[in-house]
Amino acid sequence: MLGFGMAILAHAFASMRFMLTKFDEMETAMIQYIRFPLLVLQEFGLINSGRELTIQSEEFSDEMLLIVVISGMFFLIGYLLGSLIIDLRFKLFSKYDQHPPKKISKVKDMFYLKTKRRDKPLT
Repeated sequence: MLGFGMAILAHAFASMRFMLTKFDEMETAMIQYIRFPLLVLQEFGLINSGRELTIQSEEFSDEMLLIVVISGMFFLIGYLLGSLIIDLRFKLFSKYDQHPPKKISKVKDMFYLKTKRRDKPLT
């Protein structure tokens, strides 16, 4: 889960950097960013479209590949960090099981009232 979260954040930041540096308007950047995968699929002949898309794939292919590589690297880093954290927690739990605490005390209830006993009745 940590790997996926880090990969999503890295993908979002890298995509925003790409859009802000390559385009003047955000609307144009979003349209071109979403159209790019369709263009790649059309170039490989996987989809047949009646109209021709207007972007040049060579222009953005390096940047898009860099975004994918950055996302993959952050996924692997997050995956490794997550597995290290889980291993550390298992080691701590096993260490705790080997040496149980010496004194176990019961926690008092939230509304516990300590009262004194009266020896003589109220008159």
